[in-house]
Formats: sequence, C-alpha cells, structure tokens
Amino acid sequence: MVKHPLTILSKRSVLASPELRILLTFAHWYQILTKGEVQVGEKEREHDLSSLRKEIATLVAEKSVDPATQKPYPVGMIEKAMNEAGYSVRQGKNAKSQVAECIKLLQSDSNLPIQRARMRIRVTVPIADEQRLREKLIGGAEKVEKDDVKTEDWEIVRAFLYFTDYKSADCPW
Repeated sequence: MVKHPLTILSKRSVLASPELRILLTFAHWYQILTKGEVQVGEKEREHDLSSLRKEIATLVAEKSVDPATQKPYPVGMIEKAMNEAGYSVRQGKNAKSQVAECIKLLQSDSNLPIQRARMRIRVTVPIADEQRLREKLIGGAEKVEKDDVKTEDWEIVRAFLYFTDYKSADCPW
C-alpha cells in the first residue's frame, strides 16, 4: 500500500493530504490501480533482465546438445554464445516462448555447434495393430533400441526422435 503518493518521482516530491483528497476520488484510485503502470527502477529492471536471460539460457541448455558428442552444454557456454550471437531478451515475453527463437539464432549466428535434443520414446501397441503401425513407428526413428513382440502387445523403444517428428501429422499417435 502506498503511504505517500509522489508527484515527481525523481525529486521525491510528496503529494500533500489536502491536495490528495481534492484530486483523487475513489474512481480515480480505481482507474489508477486497474490501468496504471508500475514504475520500475533501473537496477530492478536490469536484475529482471539478467534473471530472464539466465532462465532462457538454462532452458536452452536443457533442450539442446552438442552434435558431435550428444551431450548438453553448460549454461555458461550457452550464455556466452547468446552474447556472441547478439540475442536480446524481450522482457514482455516469458522465457519458454523465447527458447525456440534463441536456439535458431544460436544455430545460425553463433560459432557454437548446437542442435535440439532428441527424445526417447516407448510405445506399446496391441498386437492386432502391430502390422498396421509397424512401418510408421519404425520408419521415423534413427535408431530402435528394443523391438519386442509379446503375446498381448507389441512394444518398441525408439531413440533419437525429434519433438517435431513426434508432433507431425503422419505419426499414428
């Protein structure tokens, strides 16, 4: 709750009580509270941007790997690559929505070789549907770790599947 409303923020000039009663009615206060904007200091804005940048770098490190070793990069290396590529954080958007854009920029403008991490998926299908789905399921995977037909169902463990392949229209799931 604001105890002393300011007329000029930079000069710390306080609005006197009689002026306050005259100028601001309940309707004015309600309008200020619902439509007003919060003034944020420079240090606080800088802190928010740096924490958002760190969060984006952490999410990028979780969702991407080194193409040669298939191991994730440390967050520090991702932050350096973001600076090198000239990535600027947008304060109005959350971190998750900026991750895909950041990975694309790092792939194109950075010296750091980076690719999106692939996921591992296990699919269990009733044995009656095995013949119909086998080609679609095995065809999309780079590597199949386990292909096991049991008495009741068929189980396949796929490795190295990109998330975009998982969401594509021709995938049966």
